[in-house]
Amino acid sequence: MGVKRAGRILIGRGSAEKYLQEYQSGGGITMKPVMKLAFLVFAVAFLGGCASGAMSKNMVPKDLTVQNKHPYSVLVKVDGGRETNAMWISRISSPEFQAAIVESLTMYGVFKTVLTEGNTDYELDATILNLQQPWIGADMTVTIETAWKLTNLKDGISVMSENLSNSYTARFGEAFVGATRLQLANEGAARENIRDALKIISKKKL
Repeated sequence: MGVKRAGRILIGRGSAEKYLQEYQSGGGITMKPVMKLAFLVFAVAFLGGCASGAMSKNMVPKDLTVQNKHPYSVLVKVDGGRETNAMWISRISSPEFQAAIVESLTMYGVFKTVLTEGNTDYELDATILNLQQPWIGADMTVTIETAWKLTNLKDGISVMSENLSNSYTARFGEAFVGATRLQLANEGAARENIRDALKIISKKKL
């Protein structure tokens, strides 16, 4: 005697994907038309779409007021990022995070010259320590934890060392597809993180 699984509750991305595959292959799931439609809507909203990594332009803070603009050059280095697998979940890569920092420093004039290689007066190191992400959800909140260090290359003295943590929630209304909401949450958390770092740096008297 066959077992009907029409009313089964799906928990987590893995379980949802498993039963979506069963549904697509006709693997014994019996549903009414309305329930089938609801199931497919759920699948598209929470699992559908290929994942895209956070984009640098979306991690640049808006309307930032800086206290001091330093007449020096700075070298920006980033570590700890991860590349995005399109079949998995959105991540923040080191090159995109670095590009966002460079653009932010340049846009707001925190340093006169901002480079990613070459000889400079200062070196700014930013390391992504942790990226807390949800597997699934209507509203998705991402928390990024980073370590920032600013060093005077002339004498090797560290003038700033800060660990920062920032969160951002992407609401269901911002994007229907879950993969896109997670990308927006990644970008929002990184954007707030860069904002706080630049505020701290601009308060320094170099």
